Amino acid sequence: MGGYTVATEFTLGRGCACSPVETDTFMNAWSKIFRIAAWAALAMVLIATISPAELRPHVWTANKERFIAFAICGGLFALAYPRRWVAIATLVILSAGLFELAQFLVPHRHPALKDFVVKVAGGGIGVAGGLLAHRVLGSWFHQPKP
Repeated sequence: MGGYTVATEFTLGRGCACSPVETDTFMNAWSKIFRIAAWAALAMVLIATISPAELRPHVWTANKERFIAFAICGGLFALAYPRRWVAIATLVILSAGLFELAQFLVPHRHPALKDFVVKVAGGGIGVAGGLLAHRVLGSWFHQPKP
């Protein structure tokens, strides 16, 4: 092969040797799980956003709940689609805006610009955290065998 060598094994986790194909299969399985979780989380946030306030559970203040909900969504989408971070950021911003606007259709709900800003901030932190987690996990799973 002309003096070139090809790595055929990587360490998966702590000491479990896997071929690149097995590692890719493992990461693809997680990617599918993150995709399902991301879309499910976004749907749950929509339902919570447009449902009457008295029917929603209240754990923290409304702004904390908004921030955390969009941070979780952003993080899950970043883990599910790590190479499409611009599209993910756009999705988070558009979702926050459309979810706020959808409140015009629901009696006793009041959309607000400050709520939109909190949602976008949470989503942005979530996307950044998800991309960071993907980078850390990706390098952890693709360590060469010692």
